[in-house]
Amino acid sequence: MTTDTSKVNNASVNVSGLSGANASLQLRYASLQMELAKSNKEKAMTYMESIETVQKKTKACADFISEARSCKVTADGSAKSCVLPASMVQFFKANKLSRAHENTDNKYNGDQWKYNIESLTNYMNSLGTDTQQKMVYVQDFMGQYNSYLTGASSAIQKSSETLSALTNVR
Repeated sequence: MTTDTSKVNNASVNVSGLSGANASLQLRYASLQMELAKSNKEKAMTYMESIETVQKKTKACADFISEARSCKVTADGSAKSCVLPASMVQFFKANKLSRAHENTDNKYNGDQWKYNIESLTNYMNSLGTDTQQKMVYVQDFMGQYNSYLTGASSAIQKSSETLSALTNVR
C-alpha cells in the first residue's frame, strides 16, 4: 500500500518508503512529518541566502553613503564640487536609484550630493525593511520545521510503544 499525499502545506510529498502490511500508520505519519520538515527547512534556507545577498547590498550602500558624505564636505568646501566615482554611478544604475541630474563630467555640488545621499539612504532603509520581512519568513518556516520534527518524533515513539506492546502480547 502506497500513501501519496499531495499539496500539504504547498509541498508535494510521497510517502512510499514505508509501504506494505508491516508499515504502521504512525511510521507513515512520521515520514510525512519529516518530508514537511525538510520542505520548510529548504524554504528557510532560500530566504537565508536571499538575506545574505541583501546584507551585501546594504554594506555596499553604507560604504557609498560614507563616500558620498565625504564628497559633500569636499563640494561644500573650497572645491565647490566633487566627482561621482564610477563605482557609485554603476551602483545607482544597477539598483535604479535616482541621483542629481547627470553631468557629463559627473561633478556635483553640495546640494546635489545631499540629494544623492538621500537617495542612497532611502534605498538602504528599503533594504533593511526587506531583510526584516525575510527574517519573519525564516522564523515562521523554522517554527514549522520544529513542529514537524516534534510530530515525527512523537509518531515514532508511539509506533515503538505499539510494536513493543504487540511483542509482549505474543
